[in-house]
Amino acid sequence: MSSSLGQPLDGAPFSSDLRFGPLQIEGHRDGAPALDGTARKAGPDGAAGRTPSPDAALRVLLVDDHEDMLSMMRMMMERRSYHVATALSGEQALQLAQGFEPHVVVSDIGMPGMDGYEMMLALRSMNALAPFKSIALSGYDAHDEEPRARAAGYDAQLTKPVNFDSLFQTIDAFAPQPD
Repeated sequence: MSSSLGQPLDGAPFSSDLRFGPLQIEGHRDGAPALDGTARKAGPDGAAGRTPSPDAALRVLLVDDHEDMLSMMRMMMERRSYHVATALSGEQALQLAQGFEPHVVVSDIGMPGMDGYEMMLALRSMNALAPFKSIALSGYDAHDEEPRARAAGYDAQLTKPVNFDSLFQTIDAFAPQPD
């Protein structure tokens, strides 16, 4: 068996299902880094302009109650030079988010205590956060979970096990890299 790229596959094949199309983030708070690595700062006339940000790395908040999965995703994202923060629960993600100000939140849905839906609703209600994109990771049936994920504020949903190519394509669609 081979992949669509003609490369041999090892093990059992699986697929990932991207449900929502790419979206644009409109605006962000003064001084908060944008997804393109710039920050908005008011000039002498009060007009906002773009200046390079010292912290141009894409900030990704990973949330999953499985430490092994969290560790693997963190390693994969750090290899792509993303600045990564991790949380083992929805409650911990809420505590980290305000200081970390993620560009993208990647979260498991099925977690004990505060699940991914409750966490996303709470994150979206935090007025102090700059706009961010979000990706739900779910082992549940994607067709059943899609409306619930969208209602909670997720921008995209991928199925588990995670296909990292699909995950990175989704992140890149949300945060295009400069030329």
